[in-house]
Amino acid sequence: MLIHTKTETQTELKKQCEDLYSILQQHCLSITNNRWDADDLTQETFAKTLSYYASKSEPNITMPLLRTIARNSWIDEVRKKSKLQLGPVDECGHEDKKSEDLQEALDQLIEKLTPKQLLAFVMKEAFLYSLSEIANTLQIKETAVKALLYRARQKSQDHTGDFSHHWLNIPQDWFKSRLLQAVKYENPAFLEELIIAIGKTTSQKHVHKESRLPVCMMLQTLPKINMAA
Repeated sequence: MLIHTKTETQTELKKQCEDLYSILQQHCLSITNNRWDADDLTQETFAKTLSYYASKSEPNITMPLLRTIARNSWIDEVRKKSKLQLGPVDECGHEDKKSEDLQEALDQLIEKLTPKQLLAFVMKEAFLYSLSEIANTLQIKETAVKALLYRARQKSQDHTGDFSHHWLNIPQDWFKSRLLQAVKYENPAFLEELIIAIGKTTSQKHVHKESRLPVCMMLQTLPKINMAA
């Protein structure tokens, strides 16, 4: 079993951060629209990341993680500025309202989207995953991701259609609770179970299709019945 020393862990962390620094800096610039704020946000994001992973034996810093931390840090910064301008607010009441709004939004999306469409939509909109990252995670092509997101956005605005048959193999309440945890706690790790569940249902569909094929072939090999006899 490989055991990393504290010094080795810190060295690995710094290397991973250096490799991703310029990419994150550009992402922060797209969020803040200001070079000074982007530099500050980049530094803050890496500081939080290094602080969190300093105690981990095997750090694994990824761009989706850094994007999430940067996005949430910027949201906190904007909120702080808003509080200074508008005065104190009821933070507890705000969080309760935010949680209720999130549950209501997920309820509406579950009624309109398939599991895969919903997962891709959340990965893109909530965690700012790129198309290639979603494609790699769901093990599909980028063109398929674009199609999923297009349909998801179209159907989220539509008030017709019944997609309950897409949820026959996946419990809706369980799926929603995992999504809620992922978004509420800003942790994409909660999505892993959902990705596995979707993968299983997809493989089951393939098995179903393949299991019907031999039957069709058997019917084709049966002798024709002479109706004139």
